[in-house]
Amino acid sequence: VATRRMINTIRWPDVTNPQVLGVSGDMRLIASREPDGVIIRNLDSGKPVKELRSFAAYSDAMALSADGTRILVQRMTPERSKRGVDVSLWKIEDPKPVTLKLPGEANIRIRDFSPGAMIALSGNDNGELAIVPLDGKSKQRRLSLPQLKSVTTARLSLDGKLALVRGDFAEPGAKPDDERE
Repeated sequence: VATRRMINTIRWPDVTNPQVLGVSGDMRLIASREPDGVIIRNLDSGKPVKELRSFAAYSDAMALSADGTRILVQRMTPERSKRGVDVSLWKIEDPKPVTLKLPGEANIRIRDFSPGAMIALSGNDNGELAIVPLDGKSKQRRLSLPQLKSVTTARLSLDGKLALVRGDFAEPGAKPDDERE
């Protein structure tokens, strides 16, 4: 990052077009989507470390814990659906996830989570953020960032007390060309 140039390209021998879903905080593990599940791989070699296979619908929204021991997977829901959102919290060494049903939200997408605080951070393409409790009991809390138009990245601290948000911002009434990241 400091040199602002790419220093390495990683190519995995057995994967032609990996669909990367997330990278662990220590940059050792990577999760990629496969036709019937998710595979956790070693980032450098691409060798599978763990396979999370499913016979249900796959997911395209997920987050890995910073220590690489847990993964939060959100099941896809139809656009503008009022049905609840299925979220599974997996411990990598445990084959059975804890599954929660969260209130239905338009375009909700889990961006990161804090296993210690049992909360997730969600964002959507409308610039809305929410703290989502993973205990299945508490209510979501909305976060307001003035002029936020869309969320590209959002991360929580390990204790869940701080959030880092990257996205497109614009002043009220600004043209799309005036947006800034």
